[in-house]
Amino acid sequence: MIILVVFIHASVTYGPLGSWFYKDSANATETSDVILAIFGVFVQGFFMGMLFLLAGYFTPGSYQRKGLTRFMKDRAIRLGIPALIFMFFIAPPIVYYPNENYWHEQGAATFAEWLGDYLPDPSKWDTGPLWFTLALLAFTLVWVGFASLRSDRGLSGNTKLRHWHLFAVVFAMGLGSFVVRIWHPIGTDVWNMQLCFFPQYITLFLLGTVAYSNNWLLGTSKELSRLWNLMLVVLAVAVFPILTIAGGALEEEIGTDAYFGGLQWQSFAFAFWVESYCIAMIVSLLFLYRERLNYQGRILRYLSDNSFAVYVFHAPVMVGVGMVLHSVDLPVLLKFLVLASCSLPLVYLLAGFVFRKIPLLRRIL
Repeated sequence: MIILVVFIHASVTYGPLGSWFYKDSANATETSDVILAIFGVFVQGFFMGMLFLLAGYFTPGSYQRKGLTRFMKDRAIRLGIPALIFMFFIAPPIVYYPNENYWHEQGAATFAEWLGDYLPDPSKWDTGPLWFTLALLAFTLVWVGFASLRSDRGLSGNTKLRHWHLFAVVFAMGLGSFVVRIWHPIGTDVWNMQLCFFPQYITLFLLGTVAYSNNWLLGTSKELSRLWNLMLVVLAVAVFPILTIAGGALEEEIGTDAYFGGLQWQSFAFAFWVESYCIAMIVSLLFLYRERLNYQGRILRYLSDNSFAVYVFHAPVMVGVGMVLHSVDLPVLLKFLVLASCSLPLVYLLAGFVFRKIPLLRRIL
């Protein structure tokens, strides 16, 4: 999942969708824009939601083992401190230097002058990808508040996962996403949090906590997964092209804006397509990893151990590599692959041999 984070930010660097610290669309073509946009839609549709699902799944057990005080202290350190490190130490240079000329035009002649304007104003603090840890901390606080009122700490349950549970989740996320996007369309954010996706994130975090209580991730049947595997193929291969063409995404007078929010049928249909695809992809991946890929060798263990450090520190590495690649004459799609494939090993090596060796960072990474 963390590898997908790097690839999605590489696609944003060169593609038409999303925002990132460094954008380079100098050699973009209509073909590259379409391919990178489709890649972004298919990855964004499930990957962050799946991270919230897994985070929710591991929350009740950790809470049960540690107790309220130790659990909340651990969450505050593990989730809050990395966000502070990013906002005050990582974000400033990668916000300023890739766009130095722009900031000069805004009156900040030097980095120190820009920093003097950035630090006192919380509305300008850039959380970057660490919005995830802040959102997860908020979700955890609310869950703990409710769980602490229950004698079983919200851990009891013996319900078998059925299709109607998943269809209910799709309906809740689809309707919630459509409604939220009337006021917060895709592409807008509040403190770098894209509220248009939060109905999915909140629902899947809660689903993860329920899944832990009912042993759904380990107890999902092969029969249940078959339907969602089939739905995944149909949604990706048949429904998405039909929705794209019928809704006018490829027509200049309509475009993609109608899908991103507002009271348009395209926004309604796209919201339900995304959430159906999301659940189908998650069910398929969880079953695949449980049944076929349930092992961990030395390399996979290294990747797993360093994944959070990679998440925290991949942005400056990617920005630096992207700026170096700017002067390299390559097709955009090839640059996208080079940026991701160069940044990944570099940031994993830095995570394992530098960042996680620093005593101050060892505990939180």
